[in-house]
Formats: sequence, C-alpha cells, structure tokens
Amino acid sequence: AEICRHVEDHLLREILLSCKDGRAAGNMGMTHVCAAVTALALDDPQETPQWLDWLFSPGFPCWGSNPGGVPWLMLQGIDADGMGGECGHYGLIWTRRSIELAEILAACPRYSRYDMVRLFPKLKQCFFVEDRLTCLGAGPPVTSRRVAQRTGSSAS
Repeated sequence: AEICRHVEDHLLREILLSCKDGRAAGNMGMTHVCAAVTALALDDPQETPQWLDWLFSPGFPCWGSNPGGVPWLMLQGIDADGMGGECGHYGLIWTRRSIELAEILAACPRYSRYDMVRLFPKLKQCFFVEDRLTCLGAGPPVTSRRVAQRTGSSAS
C-alpha cells in the first residue's frame, strides 16, 4: 500500500501537476493524452473525473495564443477536413492525438461524460485525413526543396 501511495503521490500526481503548470508540454494533443492516461492510471474516484473534466475546460493550458482545451482543439484547431492547425506532419500530430484521446476515453466505461465522436463531428474526419494526404501510396507530398534534396524526392 505504501509503494502504491508513493507512486500516486510522487509520480502520477506530479505528472498531472506538470501538465497543468506547463513543465510537461508537448505538441498540441500530446499533453491531453498524457494527462488522460495519467488520470486513468491514478484511478481515484474523486480526482480522476476532475482531471478528465479539466481536459475539456477552457483553462487547459496551451503555450501559444490559443486556449488548449479539447473543445477549442476540436472546434477551432482542427479544420473541417480533420487536419490540425499546423503544416504537414505537425498538423497530423493534432489529428493522431485527438483520435488517441477519444479512444482512451471511450475505453474507460466509468468516465462517460464526454463522448468525443458524438460531441465533435470533425473527429470523424481525423480518421481519414492522413489517407487523403498520401501521395501515390507513399506519403504526403514533399513541399520543401531542402527536404527533397536530403531524401532524393522531387519538389515542385
């Protein structure tokens, strides 16, 4: 019991606090997934729902000009085609992490407050955007001459 309490207090809660205060901050969606997985691992009947609710609050941190909560991400950050708000693979990080977060929350039957697929119709487009961007079955088109030179691809 002491080992469990130590892990909860000095690892899991510290990860959650680090997500909240910005010490643990990844690209858009990564901190959401980290906080969700950690809150579920904590498995506390009072704290876990509070941390999961926090993901959907406008106060969820984002270290840029936009709020970082899931509603902002799904309604404004991801476009109608399901692409994240950055170019190329960085935009796909938003998409992939949104899908991952929806799957994590759906797999937790005790937490059913937010059904991301039902609440955010754009999420459905996230499942298709990567295939839509694929060029000739190989990958997204190369748009940078520097990348094209390093990889031997041709850039237009």
